[in-house]
Amino acid sequence: MTSVLREDLGQDLAMMARLVQSQLIRGMTAFFQRDPRLAEQVTQKDDQVDNLLGLIEVKCFERIAETAPNDVRSRQLRGVFRVALNLESSATTPSTSPSRRSTCRVWPRARSRSISPVRRAWR
Repeated sequence: MTSVLREDLGQDLAMMARLVQSQLIRGMTAFFQRDPRLAEQVTQKDDQVDNLLGLIEVKCFERIAETAPNDVRSRQLRGVFRVALNLESSATTPSTSPSRRSTCRVWPRARSRSISPVRRAWR
């Protein structure tokens, strides 16, 4: 896969991975600090991840079209695209995914010190 990654796809994937990592860290920080403003910033940056996925998708599909279906390079390009797709799904925010909306809201402070905010929310 190194020949495929030596192309500009490796740089695109690395940039996407860094952005996703940043989004996950900021999302968790917003969650644990109960910071709606930070959570909104995370949501707004989701489009950057989507745009990178689109760029990688176009590059992969254009290059796959130029190779034989069972060629090693074709399989490597499909693998690169799957990695990018998995990265994007890791960074999907609740506002863009209805199935995740309820899992990532800013929890109110727990009234009792004996029950954590997360445990209280699942009661």
